[in-house]
Amino acid sequence: MWSLVAMPWVTAMILLGSASSQPNMTFMPKFPLFMDKNVPGELELTADQERAIKELMQSVSQDLPGGGPQRVLVRVVGDTSEIENLDDEIDRILHDKQRQRLRELWLQRQGLMTLTQDSVAKDLALTPDQREKVRRIREEFGQAIMEQGPVDFQDPDEMKRHAEKVAELRQETQKKLGQVLTDSQKETWKKLQGREFKFATGGE
Repeated sequence: MWSLVAMPWVTAMILLGSASSQPNMTFMPKFPLFMDKNVPGELELTADQERAIKELMQSVSQDLPGGGPQRVLVRVVGDTSEIENLDDEIDRILHDKQRQRLRELWLQRQGLMTLTQDSVAKDLALTPDQREKVRRIREEFGQAIMEQGPVDFQDPDEMKRHAEKVAELRQETQKKLGQVLTDSQKETWKKLQGREFKFATGGE
């Protein structure tokens, strides 16, 4: 498979906002999963599928400042329409079983952050009150990320400190979101994630 730098998940999400506005912290595309070297094998991609997905990934990537030729990251875009289309195009490349497994991996990777997604909220039968609690928790998370200020992606030490802080905030937010669910919903959540998968890169 191709070589993509394994950036912290939320850092990649920040890049989906415009440079001057708050990033869309509730938009969580599936395509960054393909940055993990173990994912293509788990999905049992054919050579043609790998080639097609690689071309799509390259369309939303650029060289990492100061890095080598194989170090790329998701470029800053003003809105999410291009990325939404990318997920749709990848879905068309995959067959039903692969799409289902990719969703399971996405749920495992993003965790309870996905409660903001309508499809997940419906799967768990979240009540209006629960949806509002989720919205407020995610809003607080987004604000906390913004308070960290801009990140200099050419400074490895700064990127590392930022990633560690984001991981800490994510862990706290995941716990808060878990408290919103009932025991029955927690059981459903576990089933939705499917068989546990070992990612090559950390996600928390």
